[in-house]
Amino acid sequence: MKINLISKKNINNSVIDVNILQFLFKKLKTKIDIKHFESENYKIDNASINIFIGIINPVLFQYAKIYIFLFDNTVYSKSWNYHLNKFDYILTKTKHETELLQSFFSKNKIHYIGWRSSDMSNNNVEKHYNNY
Repeated sequence: MKINLISKKNINNSVIDVNILQFLFKKLKTKIDIKHFESENYKIDNASINIFIGIINPVLFQYAKIYIFLFDNTVYSKSWNYHLNKFDYILTKTKHETELLQSFFSKNKIHYIGWRSSDMSNNNVEKHYNNY
């Protein structure tokens, strides 16, 4: 099976998510050929599954049989709403994202995976709420 991971390399959350997905796929006993592509590409290798991580490039909808979008509300653009119907699955990390998307799209398409990026657990930054 071939899987294309499509992301933007200068978005920190996307880089972490790509690393997590590559690690998870390598743990499977099935042989999986994983390739990572920059979202600005206009051509990528054909694959069984294309996973768009946080960003959508509609030009790349012709290179796989199954399309998955890993939703990231911090980089999401409303201009992509039209393209969400083209995905077979939309994966969300938070319940808020799930509820938001379910008000616009089929509940069968949206799946809450509830994962957190690894860097979130080591966040020891003091927060100054009065500065808002």
